[in-house]
Amino acid sequence: MKFNYDLRRQPPTFDFVTFLALCEQERVISHKDSFSVTINPEVNHFQRLANHDWEWRITHLLMPLAMMMPNCSGVGIGGEGVSLGYNIKTLQKEIYFNEDFGHITAGKMALDSVKSYDHVVTIRECSYQSQRNSGDGWDIFRKYDKTLIIPDTETMFTLQNVNIELRMATYQKAGMNWFIPNGPLGLCVFNPTIPYRCFKIVNENYKQTSEMFVKRVYGIKRDMSPKIATKDQKYIWKEDTVENILEEMR
Repeated sequence: MKFNYDLRRQPPTFDFVTFLALCEQERVISHKDSFSVTINPEVNHFQRLANHDWEWRITHLLMPLAMMMPNCSGVGIGGEGVSLGYNIKTLQKEIYFNEDFGHITAGKMALDSVKSYDHVVTIRECSYQSQRNSGDGWDIFRKYDKTLIIPDTETMFTLQNVNIELRMATYQKAGMNWFIPNGPLGLCVFNPTIPYRCFKIVNENYKQTSEMFVKRVYGIKRDMSPKIATKDQKYIWKEDTVENILEEMR
């Protein structure tokens, strides 16, 4: 089975993880042993403006993400394959939790290479749509031991920002992962074993973070979590203030 992710219509972002989950769903439905992925690198004008590092993302984000899918046999550049889009509503819960479904995961070497933390906080500090950025509430974690704060890739190249598999391994070994809606959250959303809390679900300043958009793409209403969320995975429809974060930590 071969699937195509076309950058003329789809972004060079963590939305690719949703696409990969849909590829795996099709593999399970078709009773195939594996699937492969091609990436059409003809990025459209909007994506060139929104993601200035799009070329770096193809080789350092998209390709490594594909190879973290247990049943992906290969990934390359090209235009061959079926396009599945990247709409999470298309994912069927009964298939996602099928024992044959291979969820995205870091490999053993990566898992053995990173430390474990009680709390891992992922910060958004992006110049693009800056009103979606993390608030000051996350500074509360600086006083806790065994806490890792991962800054935005745009502001600092940390180990987890340079190597996506090590980022995934860090999330997998964390006691709790803390987010606002941003790309890396997808790594946790599509692995049912990773605990996470996500604040600031809606921001009406932008179409893709409006309540209407969340309802249409994710199929959820206010105070709901994604349909594939497990017991320790939760969307919190509150702002990321110190008070709200501390309340969730109790």
